[in-house]
Amino acid sequence: MDASELLKRYAEGERDFSEVVLERVKLFGTSVIGANLNQANLNRATLIGIGLAKTIFRGANLS
Repeated sequence: MDASELLKRYAEGERDFSEVVLERVKLFGTSVIGANLNQANLNRATLIGIGLAKTIFRGANLS
């Protein structure tokens, strides 16, 4: 999944993104507050200035 699809689905009210592949995604100055990113693959993702309050990263790959 790329950044635009993630943000579109988030804007539509989706919050469960568990196990999605977000490798190398670039998110700047946006928000995914309250999203479920359990077991998501965020390998080499760039997350700068984004709202992450109450976002769940249990078991996510953040390397």
